[in-house]
Parts: sequence; C-alpha cells; structure tokens
Amino acid sequence: MIERRESRAAKRPASRGALALLSIVSILVLLGALELVARSLDSRTLGFRFNGKAFVPPIEFVPDLKTNTQGFHDVEWPAPDGESVRVVLLGDSYVAGYWVRRANTVGQRLQVHLTREAGRGHVVYSIGKPGWGQRHQLPALREYGEALDPDWVVHLMLPFNDIRNNDRNLHAQSLRQSVTERRTSAGLGRMRAADAPALLFPGSVLNQLVSHRLGLLMSQKPIDIPLDYLVYDQTPDPTWARAWETTFGLLDEIKAEADRLGARFLIVSVSTPHGVLGAEEGRRQLEAAYPALVGRDIDLDLPDRRVAEYARGRGIDFLRLEPIFRDRSQGDRGAYHWEIDGHWNAKGNELAAELIAERMLATE
Repeated sequence: MIERRESRAAKRPASRGALALLSIVSILVLLGALELVARSLDSRTLGFRFNGKAFVPPIEFVPDLKTNTQGFHDVEWPAPDGESVRVVLLGDSYVAGYWVRRANTVGQRLQVHLTREAGRGHVVYSIGKPGWGQRHQLPALREYGEALDPDWVVHLMLPFNDIRNNDRNLHAQSLRQSVTERRTSAGLGRMRAADAPALLFPGSVLNQLVSHRLGLLMSQKPIDIPLDYLVYDQTPDPTWARAWETTFGLLDEIKAEADRLGARFLIVSVSTPHGVLGAEEGRRQLEAAYPALVGRDIDLDLPDRRVAEYARGRGIDFLRLEPIFRDRSQGDRGAYHWEIDGHWNAKGNELAAELIAERMLATE
C-alpha cells in the first residue's frame, strides 16, 4: 500500500508539468492564430500603419501626383481651337483631386459629360490646389484666364474651409492649431514607436495593434474644436463676420473677372463627408468627436444658405451639391467620400461632374 502511494505521488508533478506545458502550447497557438488574423486585416481596419519607427494613418488610396506644365493635377491643356466650348474649373483640393487618377477628377469627368450630352466638343481646364481659398483662386484666374478665353468659369466652392482660408488671421490660427493639437482618434495622427506602450515585438502585427490601442487610451485628452467647424456656428462673431465679408468681396472680383473674359459664371458648393449624413446626424457625429461642440448653435447648412443668399442677391447661378449627395448616399458617408481623408472618391467626382454638366447644359 505504501509503494502505491509513493507511485501516485511521483506521478503528480509529472501531471502538473504536462498541464502547464499544454497551457503554454495552447496560449502560443491562440496567439499565433490571432497574429494570423491581425496580419489579414488591412490598415483601414487596423486603424494605423506601422513603418518601423511610428504608427501613421492608414492608406485609403495611392495619390496621383502627376501634374501638367502649369503645375495642376490635370492633363496638358490644349490650345483654344475656336470650336470647342472652353470651361475654366476653379477651386481648391476638390478640383485638384490628387486622391484619384487624373482621368477620374471632376474636371476630366465634367469634360466627358459635357461633350457627350451636348453633342459638341468641350474642354475643361482645371485650376485648383489644396489649401486654396478665393484669395488664391482669383489671381490664378487672372493669370490663366486671358490665354484660355473661357466660355464658362465654374467655381467649386468649399465654404467649410474657404471662409477660414480667406481670412489671414483665422488661417494662421488654424495652422497653429493643427501643429499643436494631437489627434487621438484611432487611425488619425502619428505615434512614435518610442512612445507606444508594450511594443515588445515590433514585427508582430498583433503586438502593434495592442500597443496602438493602449497608446490611444493612455493619451486621451480633450480635443479642441478644429477651427473650420466654427463656420457652422450661428452665434454672431465679428471675426467670422469679417471673414465672410472678405469672401463675398473676393467672389465679386472673381465674377467681375469672368465678366471681363466674356464667360458665364456658375458657383457650385461641394459636399462634405459630415454634411452628406444630414444636418442633424452630421451634427451629432461631430459632437461625439468633439464634445466641446455640444451646446453650440451648430447648423451644417448655414454656410451654403449664406452663399445661396449672396448669389441670389448678385444674380449669380448657384448649384448646391450636398442635398443631392445626401439623397444618393442614404447615410453612407463612404459612398462618395473617402472615409478618412474626406475628399471625393472616384464615384463622388463622377456624380459631381454629372450634376454640374446637367446645370450648365440646362442654361446654355
């Protein structure tokens, strides 16, 4: 009987060791499976890219950086031939469209729609760069307009940030804010590997994911309202009132330049990724992202109403795209806009071109 007890006691350590080994193997297998799953996810799902030195925003597209002789993201401009209808498309990053191939920009798609639907040749000259407001677009029109001799000047306007761009003080304030503010939403901003917690195995995507999320949780802090969103605030503010006055003065000068060139003039207000959700849902999502907006008198339709009122008072044709984009997207902000970047994707450029062509041909 004593020998049997000794035999059982001798087996217990071996059994415990086997269980411990089995547990370790199971954990390793689970971690390996999770690693494989993590490696199968693209950067947008992960919310980041890790380049070995830092966590950076995910890739939604490969920018098309090809430019023409004039430095715009457009094909080489043909010389006016006296037969084609010539259109100058004036704007900012929405016209530049580096986020799609040149053939898919709103300008090139507008040319296709106009030529096909009108049954005669149209040439669209796209003049726009990221960060431009009307104070940049006006001198560009003056520089190139004479040689292009346009029949149309179509001005794509983004009130969301054009108003701020046109006021030098607001613009400088926005630049300072973008430098000092650290964005902490997943997928936005940059986190150095040295600042990432628990990044023990940088080559492991699973470890990268855990470290990235821990870093975001540990760095959470109140986020200031990005200055651009204050364009939606209905509370009177002398700084913004001055910026609006400056903008309307610049639009007057752009219209005068179009008149001098003998061109018809159309203002087109573009859509935004939050605006296409609808005024109420878009506001709720902005308040969730920027709690400091809660309690402010925010109206996402306010800038377009102001531009519409201005255009009506000057007898200028005005096309507002956002309501149509809202109806077509049915609450899907990714239908026509890049989810993270926010500019139009290829479908957004196509829809905008179709709608602009329709308005232009209805008035020719």
